[in-house]
Amino acid sequence: MIKITIEFYEDRLAKQKTEFKIMQEEKFSVGELEISRSDLDYQTALNAYRNTSFSSDKRAEMEQSAYLGAMQAMYDSLEPYAKNEEQKQILNAEIKRYQKDFLQRRHEILHRRSGLASSAITGGSNFPVRQQKKRQEIDDRKTKDFYDWNEKVKTSIKRKINRKITSEEKYSSLEKNIIKDVEIAATTEYRGEKVPSYMRTGAKARIEGRVKSLANNGQSEEVEKILKTIEDIQEKKGKTVFTKRHRIWNEKDRAERVKQIHSEKVGKKEIMTFEGGNIVNNLDIDRVQIFFDEIPSEEIRKDMKAEGWRFSRRNNNAWQRKNTSNTERSSKRIIGKHFDIKV
Repeated sequence: MIKITIEFYEDRLAKQKTEFKIMQEEKFSVGELEISRSDLDYQTALNAYRNTSFSSDKRAEMEQSAYLGAMQAMYDSLEPYAKNEEQKQILNAEIKRYQKDFLQRRHEILHRRSGLASSAITGGSNFPVRQQKKRQEIDDRKTKDFYDWNEKVKTSIKRKINRKITSEEKYSSLEKNIIKDVEIAATTEYRGEKVPSYMRTGAKARIEGRVKSLANNGQSEEVEKILKTIEDIQEKKGKTVFTKRHRIWNEKDRAERVKQIHSEKVGKKEIMTFEGGNIVNNLDIDRVQIFFDEIPSEEIRKDMKAEGWRFSRRNNNAWQRKNTSNTERSSKRIIGKHFDIKV
């Protein structure tokens, strides 16, 4: 544990040195994007601090440095997620968009900040205290909005990148995480240091959650591989993380059942026909659909809307409703009221 802590601070120090070096450079590349200190207008930054700082030139340079640092930090935080070529293309495109939005938003803040003043700089005579207090409150709010936006952008880009992950890469990443957690859960001591029980308990809970999620999706083969991995690590460590009575070993059977259910929920099943159309259970989209040969009367449309049926032009002009236990009964009730049912 002590060594891990030392390594953490060494990595952090190295990162800070790298960031400091970046912030001193005039221009450099972030992925495929060329960025420069001059991207953020020096004069705009200078005007922003002219009436609030004795060193407005230094503050302007700091704004430019912060811009360079922010661009590099955003790219570095997202680059590990971009593993295949499509993901890398998305990352580069999103970083380019991020740069444009960052500069626009930051310049707006700096333009507004040029209206701020400090009595220490401008002098106390006839200083508009109330006006400046209000402007400062607005600046604080806009600055907070800027940093909130920055975090939201990071989350959004990460989500876009992860959408393009292949199923093999997704499983490989999941398997690595589970192996890591099994190792933690099966370890009571690391290099003479006792591993806290909360770390082992947390790792065990994460394993259960991930295996349960795979089973919920009917991924029986993946569940079987994970359970075999857990068995192998337990045997190698000589430490039981999950006893044979634990419910995790039942997840493979449950995954098989879910997979079977999913395989049955495909295709279309005709429920009934009537003089003027038919009713179909569309398992592919989980909807019961009513098809009419002609536009139904206003009275029929009113009855269907009252029971939650909605018209879908996209799905071949069907009147449809989510497939629940009552949907089929509802369709038969409405059609039986207005049409002769074919036998």
